Amino acid sequence: MAREYAKAWFAMFTDDDFVNQPHGDKWLYMTLLGQPALNYAGVQPINMRRWRKALRDGHTLPSETDVEKALIRMEERGFVFTDDDTGEVLVRSFMRSDGIDRQPNVLKSALRALAQVESPKLAAVMLDELGRLTVPEVKSDKLGAEIDTLWAAARTHLDRRTEGFTEPFPKPFAEPFTEGLPEPFTRPGKTEPFAEPFREGLPEGSVVVEVGVNSPTADGYVESSRARGDDSRTDGRAPDSIEPSQRSSTTNDPEPPIRCKRHLSDPENTTPCGPCANFRKLHANWVERQTRRDAEAKSAEARERAQLRTAEIDACELCDDRGYVGTRVCDHDPAAAERNSRGAAQVREALAAARAATTTPDPDDAAEDDDPLTVDTEERHVV
Repeated sequence: MAREYAKAWFAMFTDDDFVNQPHGDKWLYMTLLGQPALNYAGVQPINMRRWRKALRDGHTLPSETDVEKALIRMEERGFVFTDDDTGEVLVRSFMRSDGIDRQPNVLKSALRALAQVESPKLAAVMLDELGRLTVPEVKSDKLGAEIDTLWAAARTHLDRRTEGFTEPFPKPFAEPFTEGLPEPFTRPGKTEPFAEPFREGLPEGSVVVEVGVNSPTADGYVESSRARGDDSRTDGRAPDSIEPSQRSSTTNDPEPPIRCKRHLSDPENTTPCGPCANFRKLHANWVERQTRRDAEAKSAEARERAQLRTAEIDACELCDDRGYVGTRVCDHDPAAAERNSRGAAQVREALAAARAATTTPDPDDAAEDDDPLTVDTEERHVV
């Protein structure tokens, strides 16, 4: 069963732990809840492009760095956990706040999603969350057995993912922020970290706000992992060796990585890796977007040329609606006919003068022919 809306409890907006956040962090939290890629376990792939678009303030678009800093602050408060190595984000209390454990069929989808979590950090967080949920009572023995089996499989998977993984958890996007964190988006503010995102339970009479979103796939990711970050490629070439023409010409959509950070330095890796598969899908989507953009750019250029030609024809009083004057393509220049006529006349005059110069006899040559001395001499020479 696909999600069609996100729940936002009224009590959330009177909870001190939540309302004391910077306003940009609160809106990002609501944006994460309203993503169709969020599965019933509260996990979704990192998608900076989509989130930044949702966080737009008029014509101002927050930077990717702004979003990363907000995710770090929310992780410090325990609201959201991010693993940029696997490209996953977890809304920690989603299953409890959304009442997933009270909906048997939805719980089955959530448990299947938990069994697909790649991040050891997110697996450790969800192990604790799973312990706070209760298995719902169902009348059907078959349904109960299915839930028990999926529950055990999810816990086993999470246990395996967290083997050897100890707290404190590594911060996401740690490398760019070694000197501390500036404040969020446009209205700075700082609050103390909170251990719990919401108080346990909700007061009686709380109302649910349902926010419509597009339907995702039932259990899996709609889009693959992180849309920003490392510039790696499947062919193993270093970023500096990539030709400029092969890079994205769109600054807001740079070429995404095609492997997870764990396998960036191992281009010959043949071991199946879920995060790498997510990144490959994301890269394929990026290539498709680039191809579509190139085609759209060429089409727009052709349309612009056609529109300019149409405008010139409409403004010209010399040619027909096809842009022709008789059988000649019109140049839309009213003075061209007169100018061409003058030029043709000058050419004709020059040609006539050249012909006249070759047919007129030379007066000196005629005088030599009439000289009697010359004639007598020639006659005597002949005799």
